[in-house]
Amino acid sequence: MAGPYGGQGLATSIVVAGGLTTPSLEARLRALWPSVLPDPRLRHAALALDTGTQGLLGPLLVAVLASAHSPTVALTVTAVLGLAGTTVIVLAPPSRRWRPTPSVGNLHGAAGRLNSSGLVLLFVSLTGIGFAIRAMNVWSIAMAEHHEQDMLSGIIPAAFSTGSFLGGLVYGRRT
Repeated sequence: MAGPYGGQGLATSIVVAGGLTTPSLEARLRALWPSVLPDPRLRHAALALDTGTQGLLGPLLVAVLASAHSPTVALTVTAVLGLAGTTVIVLAPPSRRWRPTPSVGNLHGAAGRLNSSGLVLLFVSLTGIGFAIRAMNVWSIAMAEHHEQDMLSGIIPAAFSTGSFLGGLVYGRRT
């Protein structure tokens, strides 16, 4: 399954290591929104648009590149774009000026922040949903390989992305 370079254990290790070392840009961007857009209505709409377009553009770009060229080209282009985007965010003036606000009350440390049972339930739910969606993405790639149709690897991510984008538009229009 992992080709001539190793077995499933190696592939799994690489995927897990990649997931664990991915920078949490989304959380950092959300912390910057109040300084970039002080108006709560504009911030609400921008956050919805940001979330929706991210879910749509990435998988769409991968599907187009994989079908027009090759999965290697798609991986290379998205890796370069990810590195460029990370660099732009890290070097942007709002990122360089931002400082965290001090914790108050019983919210000291990670254990204190997870003191809310509702927050823990939300975290567990989102972890399960994220795992299921990512598993479907891996399944779509396996189906594409099995049927020798590169385009199949983009259908499920594209469906999720379209739903994310449309949901972001609907959410962004709410007041």
